[in-house]
Amino acid sequence: LNAISSGGVAAAVDQLGRIGGQNSIADFYLFVKLLVEYEQQENSPFAPWLDSLPRLYYNSVSMTDFCYECLPPLVFSLSRLERVKFDNFREVLKKVDVVSDYSKNNMEVLKWAFNSVYTRAYADKDGQGSDVTVTPVGDMFNHGTETDIEVYFDEGKNAMVYTTRDVPANSPLRISYGCPTNPSFLFARYGFLDETSPATFCKMMDIPKTPENV
Repeated sequence: LNAISSGGVAAAVDQLGRIGGQNSIADFYLFVKLLVEYEQQENSPFAPWLDSLPRLYYNSVSMTDFCYECLPPLVFSLSRLERVKFDNFREVLKKVDVVSDYSKNNMEVLKWAFNSVYTRAYADKDGQGSDVTVTPVGDMFNHGTETDIEVYFDEGKNAMVYTTRDVPANSPLRISYGCPTNPSFLFARYGFLDETSPATFCKMMDIPKTPENV
């Protein structure tokens, strides 16, 4: 990205670091890369993969203010952190010179790109979060409390996937998206609750009637 930019990407990354987003810089690069490929449409070598990505998400960045009112405290806190990351990305994206103004001002496209990165990117097997990766096709593995595979990156950054047990034919291949005993993170980032999780939560609420909840 820096090679095709006239300094805008570097300026955006610098600003992101100065506003507290140092740990999100790798994800921001992926966010910008996804927008660049999106704008190339069918000319992008990743076009088939881009077409396969979800268009609708139910996680924190996609929630309305009313949704936030319904969240348990921990999920609310985690969801707000995700929303702050998104807002920071939107702010520093203004400096990026390899993305069009149309995409910069299209909230739905920005949410799609952000969610695609944060729900599909992962660190290597050793958890080196400073070097996250999105691996097309290799990002299609399901989540499970009981996992079947692990993903490893060799020195050439090639993704290597191997099973950790015998997997019956026609069975899903599962990795862990997060700690199975804390579904709050899974709900905030991915928008689902794991039915196999050994822990869950509920919240009793008395919400005044509004047009949204009647």
